[in-house]
Amino acid sequence: MSLFARASNADLFTYNTDQVNQELIQLQSLEDYVSANPGITLTNLQAENNALVANLNINGNTLGGFGLSGEPPLGIPSFVWGCVLSWVGILVVYFMTDEDKEETKKAAIGCIVGGAAYVVFWILYALVWGSWWYF
Repeated sequence: MSLFARASNADLFTYNTDQVNQELIQLQSLEDYVSANPGITLTNLQAENNALVANLNINGNTLGGFGLSGEPPLGIPSFVWGCVLSWVGILVVYFMTDEDKEETKKAAIGCIVGGAAYVVFWILYALVWGSWWYF
């Protein structure tokens, strides 16, 4: 018996069709309500304890699957993004955190620190290398 035959017999990919359909119906009614009422946001509905969002497990802070608002992209600190990747790291943080100014600022500080460390390294290298030639 091959590996693929065993995998096809597993119940790994079963789901409750009725439960999925019920969730989709709730999401559709929520979408219809938001479409019919311009200016309504998920935050407003949650603050009002609206029945449309009461039974839904919705996290309004997710940003494309990359993390929560106020958290660094991919779990890597924004300072490290800026320090290691310089201006590219700042752009990565800016776009992946949905233009979060605080995280972008941390990446910019990392970029400045990384640039300063680079300059200091080469100055020290030149001083050590230059003094070695005199001996």
